[in-house]
Amino acid sequence: MTPEDITYLQAELAMAQKEGLKATMVRIPELQSLLDRLARAVAAAPPDVSIFGFVRPGEAKDFRSGTLASLRVRRSITEWHTEPLFIGVKA
Repeated sequence: MTPEDITYLQAELAMAQKEGLKATMVRIPELQSLLDRLARAVAAAPPDVSIFGFVRPGEAKDFRSGTLASLRVRRSITEWHTEPLFIGVKA
């Protein structure tokens, strides 16, 4: 999936929400790509933990080490937030 695909999906969602629609059309390749990325993220999770969200690569490590004061977590993968963050992981 490219950033253009994400922009396309965000635009479709915004238009549907603005018009109060309950459904919208999404191209199959974008939907398949999103589902594939989600499956890869779930498969990467260690046993007995779940994905909390996604962060920018390296931010979780910086946050845990104290060099980063806050951490922005997105519930879904975005152009920049691509690294899964898991809950239940013991250090």
